[in-house]
Order: sequence, then C-alpha cells, then structure tokens
Amino acid sequence: MKASINIFATFAVAVSNTDAFGVGQGIHRAAALIDSDRSSRSTPFGKLGSVVGISSSFSISGLKMASDITGDNNKQVIIDKDFRLSAIFLGGGLLLDQIPYLQLTLGPIVTLLGILFLVQTFRLNFVCDERTFSLQDTSSEETSVGENLVVGGENRWTYDSYVNYDFFPAGWIDQPQGPILVYFKETQTPSDKWSEGPGASANSDDALAKGAVKGQVHFFPALCNTQQLRAVWEKQNCSKL
Repeated sequence: MKASINIFATFAVAVSNTDAFGVGQGIHRAAALIDSDRSSRSTPFGKLGSVVGISSSFSISGLKMASDITGDNNKQVIIDKDFRLSAIFLGGGLLLDQIPYLQLTLGPIVTLLGILFLVQTFRLNFVCDERTFSLQDTSSEETSVGENLVVGGENRWTYDSYVNYDFFPAGWIDQPQGPILVYFKETQTPSDKWSEGPGASANSDDALAKGAVKGQVHFFPALCNTQQLRAVWEKQNCSKL
C-alpha cells in the first residue's frame, strides 16, 4: 500500500515540474536511470502493470498540417491530442475513491492528476516543424511558445540538438493504453544548466561511462499521440541511444 502511494506521490511531484505543466523545463530523478543503464530499460515507475479497457479511440486521429506558419513555408505538424492518460487517471481515481482509507490518501492524488492532465491536454499543443519541436500554450488569445521557467529561453528545441529520446514505461507506446511519459535530452540549452538537480546524475562520469551523452533532460506526460510524435522524430533523424 505504502509503495503504491509513494509511486503516485513521486509521479505527482515529477509532472508538476515538467514542460507540460509549467511550460517549463522537465527534470526528473529518473534521468539517471535512463541514461546510465539503457540495457535495463528501467522506468521511474518500475512495472506498473497493465491498464485495462482503455481504447485508442481517445486519440484524435489524423495529422493536422499548417503551412507557411513561419513565413518561409516551414510546415508545422500539430501532434494530435490524446486523452487516454487523463481518462486512465480519472477512472482510477474514481475506483480508488470507493475504497476505505485509499479514498483519503491515494484516491484524491490520482483524481487530481487526472483533472490536471485533462486541462493540460486541452491547453497545450505539441508542435513539430521541419527544424524544431515546441510546446505551444493555447490558453492565451494568441498561441505562443512558452518561456522556459527553469533554464530560460523558448520551449523550442532543434532536432539536431537531440542526443536521446524515449517513451516510458518501455514498450507501452505500442499498447492500447499508451505511455505515461515522453523523454528527450538535448544540447541546445546552455551547458551550465545541464547538471542542475538530477541532471548531475544524468551527466555524471558514471552515466557517461555507461553510454549516456551529456545534455539537458526533459520529461512531459504523454498528452499527445506519441506514435505520431515518434514518427516525426524518426523522420527528422533525431538522435536516439
């Protein structure tokens, strides 16, 4: 019981610091696990088990193309929104809210996360153009790329700055429930920021000796169609370990 509560509490802290929820930089303690031991395919959540009965129909199908956005015919792809993650957490929260003790501990946490995911799925656009990936905040009158609250600069990263990316838990991207987290690491952010917080472990000598590449770590919840996102990143030859 305590282990389950700790898992969701850790997840709540993690997502509150991601690009998707502050439109800021997402650093998670799992960075050390991801970069230091790629062969183990560890995730910050371990084996969470299967999620039952969530249909891929929650994902809005089809790519949405918008051309001439930047004035130089640099086409943008707005990755489809995906409501599966919010549905999973809201459904799980409703179930936990019916169980004594859990309805006062784990239940409210899961329910609040589900509400947060739902709001942010509507609010954020995950956008890929021919050179960059960016997060756009649609809550204002004018859609714009948000300012990175932690390391400064726009929430826009060039594909050639990628040194790694992945989706977690491992293998869930091709399952009906979809992944929980999207991860990428880039070198566009000034190097003096890379080792702040958990980045110190992700860029440590030990991690580098095990195959990691130095860079800034980012995480965000899977609020978009991750298969489309993966397809774009593969097409753009984003580096992946």
